[in-house]
Amino acid sequence: MLTAIDRGPENAMTLGGNGVSNSTTVWRQVQDSQPGLRIQLTVSYMKEHLDQPLRASTLASVAKMSLPHYFVIFKRCTGSTPIDYFIKLRMERARQLLATTSCSVKEIAGVLGYDDPLYFSRVFKTVNQTTPTQYRSDSRLQKSDSIGSGTFSTGNPR
Repeated sequence: MLTAIDRGPENAMTLGGNGVSNSTTVWRQVQDSQPGLRIQLTVSYMKEHLDQPLRASTLASVAKMSLPHYFVIFKRCTGSTPIDYFIKLRMERARQLLATTSCSVKEIAGVLGYDDPLYFSRVFKTVNQTTPTQYRSDSRLQKSDSIGSGTFSTGNPR
């Protein structure tokens, strides 16, 4: 992560030999040239807070951007809005938990910050075109099919 301290004009950098020596301008150019890194930072923040409601203003603050600028840059970098992206991350985690644990749908909803398991199920179905229960059933069926059709080696070449 980049940080900058403005120590005054005596420690400023010179830009392109044109005599401009303003460290604030240099810092602003560094910030503007790397918006993707700041968006990545907010995506990491989202992943760490899947169980909590997030405010767009918090994400913009993490990115050190104004809210309108954050929305524009986020959409440019990810192709979706911050809330849609956050829901997508939550649903990815939900699919993972459904496929790998025996937690109930209600428990998974709670782990992902949904107080209402029915609302969680509606969101899950909207994103995945299937219910959480059906997804779990299908993923287990696929897993058993891949195990049953796999080729196993005993380690003894013939």
